[in-house]
Amino acid sequence: MKNYLLKYSFFIFLATIYGQLSHYSVPKSIDNDLIDIISIFKTDELNIDQLYAEDMTDNKNGRPYRFGYSFPVDIDFFEFSTCDTLYNGDKVYRLQIESNDAYSINMIFNQFFLSEGSELFIYNKNYSDVIGAFTSKNNKSYNRFSTTPVSGDVVIIEYYEPKLSKSNSIINISNIINGYKDVFRGYEDSEECNNNVNCPEFQSWNDEISSVVLTLTDGGTRLCSGTMINNVNQDLALYFLTSETCLGGHEDWIFMFNYESPSCNNQDGITDQTVSGATLLSHDYESDFALLRLEESPPEEYDIYFSGWDIRQDNPFNCISIHHPVGDIKKISYHEGLAISDGWFFDDDTHWRIDEWISGITEPGSYGAPLFNDNKHIVGQLHGGESSCEFPVDDYYGKLSHSWELGLKEWLDPNNTGVTTL
Repeated sequence: MKNYLLKYSFFIFLATIYGQLSHYSVPKSIDNDLIDIISIFKTDELNIDQLYAEDMTDNKNGRPYRFGYSFPVDIDFFEFSTCDTLYNGDKVYRLQIESNDAYSINMIFNQFFLSEGSELFIYNKNYSDVIGAFTSKNNKSYNRFSTTPVSGDVVIIEYYEPKLSKSNSIINISNIINGYKDVFRGYEDSEECNNNVNCPEFQSWNDEISSVVLTLTDGGTRLCSGTMINNVNQDLALYFLTSETCLGGHEDWIFMFNYESPSCNNQDGITDQTVSGATLLSHDYESDFALLRLEESPPEEYDIYFSGWDIRQDNPFNCISIHHPVGDIKKISYHEGLAISDGWFFDDDTHWRIDEWISGITEPGSYGAPLFNDNKHIVGQLHGGESSCEFPVDDYYGKLSHSWELGLKEWLDPNNTGVTTL
């Protein structure tokens, strides 16, 4: 049982088969005899060879792992879509999006407002992957919205509007992301020496494991890791710690909880426990940290945990890191002995260096992952490094103690209590 569970006063339905924070409902196209021919929008073709060449350069330069290519578009959904009027006067609008050779498609909406009672779904051709219904509960103050990837190279956006709707929805698509890498397969991409989090020897870390989250960043095209972090007020503020390297388009980030194998063996994990959008609160390049606040409240079913921290200068001992290498199911790495005080560009004591992992490593996609000391307190977040299965050495974590006066303290200890461990 987790020590800290989210307890919110509102009630929200969550479908177990429909991903992302949503209201349980069914696309109206399933229950009604609608026309088969609908409007289609096709993206341009991808130059896969060029993309993979760019990815090799990104890897050398320590950029977050890229799985998708973003096509900038300007699609007013209601202008492009096909509209059907049901027998009772309700309306259903549909638009088919095609992007050749995509393993998945996700989208960014730069204008997004759903009227009360309306519903939005996105699904593939055979309804094997459905997200929604999104409703007015998904509206944000900055009128943007982003979606998790839906499998396949053809997806359909379906909007339902009841006859008595009193306001007009606004749905404008600014980006269509072709997932040219099949990243959410569960366990086929990261290196073999990684450890699944639900192995017996790691069960004492179950709470901290629940605090670690996979994020879709940079306009829904890249992957990073990070962690939900507690604050002195312990008020369930939705603070999320990650790497500054991961920043870009944070208003459209997707946060994926509990993507892990249910056992020690490699098994696919659930990908439907997500929320979208965040506000950037603080960041700095010296210790490569970024603190964000989620814009959607995860429902209690996600069972999330807020990890504690230690900002003392003491070298952490027997460290653990929990992360999503190349967007894979959640992994755990462990080290014996003291972490070494070091730096990223210079030996300036801004980072903790793990000289060698005893088991596990990190990879692109792990950036932003927390480093825990033996007391299960966060002491840093992954900036990058050189580890591999052959040479599991030299990973660098920005020190939480260095980040403290660079902007973390304002949020994690707003009343200046002077607490150094939590």
